[in-house]
Amino acid sequence: MLTLPRLWAAAVLACIFAAVAFTWVHPADFWWHVRLGEAVIDGWGIPRVDTFTFTAEGSRFLHQAWLAGAVLAALHRAGGPELVVMANALAFTAAYDLVLDTARRIAGSLRAAAGATALGFTASLENWAVRPQTFSVLLLVLTCLLLWRWRLGQLSSRWLAVLPLMTAVGANLHGAFITGLLAQAAILGVALVERLVEARAPGNLQRAAGLPLGPLVAAGAASGLASLATPYGAGLYEYVGTIARDPTIRVLIVEWRTPTLESTPGRALALVLLVIAVAATARRRLPDPAALACTLAFGALALTAIRHILWFGFAAVFVLAFILRREPELTTAPSPHPRHRVLGVIVALVLAGVCLVALPWVRGALPLPPERRSLLTPDTPVALAGALATGPGMGRVFADMQYASYLAWRLPGGGRLFIDPRVELFGAERWREYGTIPFGRAPELLDTHRIEHLLLDRTRQPDLVAWAAAHPQWKLDAATPQSVLFSRRPTHPVRNPL
Repeated sequence: MLTLPRLWAAAVLACIFAAVAFTWVHPADFWWHVRLGEAVIDGWGIPRVDTFTFTAEGSRFLHQAWLAGAVLAALHRAGGPELVVMANALAFTAAYDLVLDTARRIAGSLRAAAGATALGFTASLENWAVRPQTFSVLLLVLTCLLLWRWRLGQLSSRWLAVLPLMTAVGANLHGAFITGLLAQAAILGVALVERLVEARAPGNLQRAAGLPLGPLVAAGAASGLASLATPYGAGLYEYVGTIARDPTIRVLIVEWRTPTLESTPGRALALVLLVIAVAATARRRLPDPAALACTLAFGALALTAIRHILWFGFAAVFVLAFILRREPELTTAPSPHPRHRVLGVIVALVLAGVCLVALPWVRGALPLPPERRSLLTPDTPVALAGALATGPGMGRVFADMQYASYLAWRLPGGGRLFIDPRVELFGAERWREYGTIPFGRAPELLDTHRIEHLLLDRTRQPDLVAWAAAHPQWKLDAATPQSVLFSRRPTHPVRNPL
């Protein structure tokens, strides 16, 4: 029956699907994963040595997201960017559908669960792009679903045995597998405290008295061990820690910076916190201690980097569900008026239409600006990469970091790029050079590194574009409104007339 609460829930999920499906495939954190994933599915094994760049060629690196890259590569080969975008949108929608259902079980109200889910989704702004992180979104939600349903007494303790399996899979998909361990630790910590309180004051915490903590402790310990089930063992934690602490990454990558109110995700975080505070004050109710512990843990994580606000959003949904919780109604809801049924059908059809229009295969036929009809971002150098790949005598390439990921996938061979998005691989000095060249302050570095081609972004590298256009040693090969391709003019030795 199309009741109003169900329509609200459907509207939230339809908007989530449409929003994620209408995002672009960004070049920086997608294409190089596909290239490495292709090596895996083609039977070459997990790449461990750099072959993309000439500045780090032969250097060993840890490809933690190897399994995610293989899945993305398989999807891309099977259906191109359309299938990849569709899978990404379905994964996000499925994740928030599970969140909404769990919130409904907590709050006892579908309307409240839909509102909490919509608010939590705002924390995921700027995290909808296709990349390995999507797998962590789904796995964290599945982890939270098992933990909360176990805590609410709606699930047998035997289901906790699934947690180590999900941790093992997540550790090979993306570094955010740690968020699942964090959720387990928060709920286990609260359960242990509750058991201690119950032991000292029997009868005060009925839920704590009934929870079998043995399976939760065993699942947590097994999950910790399962996280080592990767090709890198304990070295995986060293890699994740290096990425999180690398000062160069925090300077170059916006999403690794500390959130402020000047950024959209920072404002979204402030909004979620404000709503939680207002709701708790209005209802005069504190959330479940485990929900509060998860919120504090993920809140502290969110304050360290913009990219971590996404994970806080899921904890916020559950804490709001507890704050808004009410007892299920004993009376049966009255049947809707026939006129309301017709209105419900109309709304459902509109929501279905929104999802249909958002399909990646439909987007190209919509009356939108050309850049919005494309699945690839306007700064994906498709045409210029093609010109570079088919041109004669392709040599070393200096390219914008965003372009380098696409070039790593598009260009034949290897060892041709100056740098790519794997920030930790190159060191601070190499990134200093990368930051110097685009502003035209040290163009002699192009000679030092024997650069033969420049693939530049007009917006991000205007000084170098102007310098190359005016320099007689460089010629313009191709250009688009977004980017330009220069090649070094051949030099001929001066012959002795004698």
